[in-house]
Amino acid sequence: MADYQLRKFTFNQVDKDGNDITVDHEDILDKRTTPNQAIPKDTNNTDYQEYLEWAKTNTADPAD
Repeated sequence: MADYQLRKFTFNQVDKDGNDITVDHEDILDKRTTPNQAIPKDTNNTDYQEYLEWAKTNTADPAD
């Protein structure tokens, strides 16, 4: 089991004008923390930068 897991979600929500929209979301689950922490794919996020360094020599678990 890897330290991280890639996750993908699709969900529906209502925007500010009352329209139904579909949102696709991706993040990385940090399984080293308790409770597990979701890391957004944001290059300014230090946790994401740490994940990218880890991913240079490791493979994250695939999305379910």
